[in-house]
Amino acid sequence: MTFNWVDYLNLAEILIRERAKLGYEEACQRSAISRAYYATFMSATQKAKAEGWVTPGREQHRAIRNHFTKTTDKDRQRIGTWLQRLADNRESADYRDVAGDIQKVAELSLLEARKVIDTLGRL
Repeated sequence: MTFNWVDYLNLAEILIRERAKLGYEEACQRSAISRAYYATFMSATQKAKAEGWVTPGREQHRAIRNHFTKTTDKDRQRIGTWLQRLADNRESADYRDVAGDIQKVAELSLLEARKVIDTLGRL
């Protein structure tokens, strides 16, 4: 059975909502940012493949953003822009010891991830 990548976004939302109960607030926020990115990245990749796009391999993350950004369609351009921001947020959450206002970044990441998923669903 094919994995539903949106489940990563659902998990991210649970991590944010339940972070205080879990006792690892910043870890939950960082994990939510990362899961939100991968939910959108893989959903966008599935959409692109369904349209005939060939996965380029090592540069897949940049290539999928470019696939959506380098078009005249405004919805696709927005998806590419949101994917770039989500990728930047994920990189910061996954690799930086200090990631700024992590709560704000997590909340914005979840909002943008939902926009990506919703927009992909309308294409």
